[in-house]
Amino acid sequence: MSSMATPWKHPKSGIYYLRIAVPDALRISLNKTEIKKSLRTKNFSDAKARFAVEYADTQEMFMRCKQGASLTQKDIQVLSQRWLVGALEEMDLADSFDEYVLNTHIDGEVFSEAFTEHIESALESSYQDQYGLVGSEVDQLLSDHGVFILIGSTQYRQLVNRVCWNLMELHTIGLQRYIGDWTPIAPSKVVLATHDLSRESSPVIPVYHSTGFKPLGSMVADFIDYKLSRGDWVGKTEGDAREVFGLFVDINGVRRDPDAITREDFRSFVSLLTRIPLRYNMKAEYKGLPLVDVIKLGEKLGADTLSLGTVKKKFVFILSLFKFAAHEEWVDKNRAEGITVKVDGSGSKRKVFSADELTRIFNATEGVARSSDYWLPRIALTTGMRSNEILQLAVGDVRQSEGGVWYFDINRAVDSETGKSKRLKTKNSERKVPVPEALIGIGLLDYVSSVGVGRLFKCVQLGGDGTYSFIYSKRFNKVLGGLGIKPVASSKELKDFHSFRHTFRSNAREYGVHREEVELIGGWSSGEVSAGDGYGREFNVFIGRLKGSIDLIQYDGVVF
Repeated sequence: MSSMATPWKHPKSGIYYLRIAVPDALRISLNKTEIKKSLRTKNFSDAKARFAVEYADTQEMFMRCKQGASLTQKDIQVLSQRWLVGALEEMDLADSFDEYVLNTHIDGEVFSEAFTEHIESALESSYQDQYGLVGSEVDQLLSDHGVFILIGSTQYRQLVNRVCWNLMELHTIGLQRYIGDWTPIAPSKVVLATHDLSRESSPVIPVYHSTGFKPLGSMVADFIDYKLSRGDWVGKTEGDAREVFGLFVDINGVRRDPDAITREDFRSFVSLLTRIPLRYNMKAEYKGLPLVDVIKLGEKLGADTLSLGTVKKKFVFILSLFKFAAHEEWVDKNRAEGITVKVDGSGSKRKVFSADELTRIFNATEGVARSSDYWLPRIALTTGMRSNEILQLAVGDVRQSEGGVWYFDINRAVDSETGKSKRLKTKNSERKVPVPEALIGIGLLDYVSSVGVGRLFKCVQLGGDGTYSFIYSKRFNKVLGGLGIKPVASSKELKDFHSFRHTFRSNAREYGVHREEVELIGGWSSGEVSAGDGYGREFNVFIGRLKGSIDLIQYDGVVF
């Protein structure tokens, strides 16, 4: 084997790298001819220190591979369950479950079932079919854990089969999430995820560690930059992530070695999240207080705290951070892996509005002084748009295609009132939504024309959180409460403005609107393509198709 004894400097970037040729005998199993890793520095002295660590790790990998590193039957179970835990975390973070569900329309009713037919078929047929479904996932799983076994070997096939079975379990859970059932996964299905692999408890050769480390604050900052550069986090998601990371860094210290954070530290952080008062950062009584004092005051006042479902979503950001850190070798081991927040399914579930409730809401908002009170519920019901999306609309955002179709252009253009780009929740939120005939029929276009210029709903001002919906949502909740539509807290049901979005989606399913078109209209993502996907080769034809779909939905029994 020939290898470079010193770090290699990239001629253009000036960054040093480790470059080692893979021995001929290992190239098939590793599927590589060279190992190349960035040492993430332009300083030669730093590069030499990091090179020594990387070189030792690479030689260990070669030795394991030469010795024919094997997996026990328990190892296969451990790896497959770790994959399931990670896949569940990613699914919950995405908060989109459509790709796991198959909806069937029979006599006007919608029947939902887990979309597992293709997985069942693969499990009943051959290894090749199973490999086609999860082969890339298995390869990444093995790479993440530094395990190298020959593709197609008996052990590899067994792991592919187990991951396939867990993929079917994932789809079953996806269906449960889709219908609002957040019952936690049975412990027996992931109990081994936290167990060590046989190789993890007895390394073949000593593993050497660098005396330096990437401080927690720097690790968080680099991870945020990475996610933003990919467009993974937009708007509220970015804000939620920064809030959780800020708390985590405040508790652990900006200069702390991430490898010194123990599993008990992670569990303590989860416990801390469950004690934080709801929306404490928006209430005057907590202003300027350290977090510890915020929690004490909240407990003294008997304030509501974050639900377990919310805590779970927040902790997923921490899990994602340390999973990425382990992959980038910023930490020696992902000590957060397998730590979960148990949600008993008893949390509040958002419900759709009934036809009678919609009529009562519309009657209550008829002839009101504020145009927002009248138009927002009607736009949200018929388009699925979020309240802040509607409130950010300017007159120029209501446009007509060359084919004559009127549509809402939901974009990130600069808001003339704030001087900043409009805030959208996700990258799929930027889209074109046809104006339904139900809105045109009650005079929406006339209203737009009467406004002239600027935002359509200037009567709603910016809230303390930087969104227009902050103030409006409180006003709308009072309307629901006055009508007796707002559920009591003990019922564990939610009905608020966002229920219009759920109602739109439910109506779209009932009237047979194709799932892809529903996602494009509502800005949801199935995980397969981004919403819009360029709106096809011909925008005018495509927006016309969406217009036909949105007008399939009827509102029998609802008086606008």
